[in-house]
Amino acid sequence: MASNLVDCLKRAVVLLHANGQTTQRLIEDTSRLARAGGLEWQIVPQWDGVFCRWRNTDDDWWETAILSVRPAGVDMHKVAQTNRAIDLACASKHQLTANDLNALDRQLTDIEQFPPSTHARFVVMAGLGASALGLIFGVADSLVLALIFVTAALGAGVRRILAHYSDNLLLQPFVAALIAGVCGGIAQGLFDDPRVQFIVIAPCMILVPGAHILNASLDLVRGRLGLGLARFAYCALILLAICAGLLIGLAGTHGTLSSSAVTVHTALWLDILSAGVAVAAFGAFFSLPWGLLAAPVIVGMVCHGSRWLVLESGGGVVTATWWLALSQAAS
Repeated sequence: MASNLVDCLKRAVVLLHANGQTTQRLIEDTSRLARAGGLEWQIVPQWDGVFCRWRNTDDDWWETAILSVRPAGVDMHKVAQTNRAIDLACASKHQLTANDLNALDRQLTDIEQFPPSTHARFVVMAGLGASALGLIFGVADSLVLALIFVTAALGAGVRRILAHYSDNLLLQPFVAALIAGVCGGIAQGLFDDPRVQFIVIAPCMILVPGAHILNASLDLVRGRLGLGLARFAYCALILLAICAGLLIGLAGTHGTLSSSAVTVHTALWLDILSAGVAVAAFGAFFSLPWGLLAAPVIVGMVCHGSRWLVLESGGGVVTATWWLALSQAAS
């Protein structure tokens, strides 16, 4: 039975580490599952793999394994369901039995087969999310918002196509940013309106790897310097790919970026609604099921509304952003 438990533990580690679970939760949840089966379990997650060792509580000899897995993706559906499977397995008051492990094995097999968000949802929500970010930053022109939607949706569609042909971690954000740069540069040539530069900016903002930046920060705060620095290096490379794609696209179409864009004041109700749409869009990027979106959408709307109030009361952007982060952490 111990070998079946170890196999389940290894599969759970791969599922969680590859799909965006925080390192602390990864260690805690898998250790809890091991204790329920009577094993001592230790893991050291790193960028290129996870070192594992285990033994029965009455043994002196440790067995070891290195799992080849990178924390380069985010699929919160797989993470949530893996956590749920571990919770169910650990819910019984007795030690795990063979039947418990067989049930867990079947659940993990099903989770491994979960598809990401559908192509239609991914593409449409990318367009809506970019448009919502445009609204938050004061873009009110319907034509500009429509072009933002088309540009971001086109980039998302190409990203899904590239995913079938290349596993390069930087190709997708580079090409999506390149498309944004080209579309924005063309729009600047067709329309004499400084607001069209948001056609470049908004689709690139949805490419920023916020989840990876958060996980990297948490690793550094907890003293996991190796993994934290590796995550930050990954984030920096993604941001570099975005900037390179954007600038190459603009250069090829003689477009520019400037600080002269004219925006309008965003009403509180529109700011809150746009924040909800943006959160729903990121939920699609992270394959979060529709049924689990309500809580993060509500939290995002409330917290972003508080940011709007701080700005309106005279607080600066830094103060408002700090308040937004504090509100989200408290939620």
